[in-house]
Amino acid sequence: MKISENGAETIRRILNNPLTYCFVWILVWAGKKIFKDEVNYNEI
Repeated sequence: MKISENGAETIRRILNNPLTYCFVWILVWAGKKIFKDEVNYNEI
């Protein structure tokens, strides 16, 4: 119970920090781009 409460608090802090939010968004975007490139290479 205590662990998930700490996890929820950590998530709230991350979402409240614009820099961290942007960093996570960039990681997701880069991950999708890399995954898409790998799929394209597999099709060739």
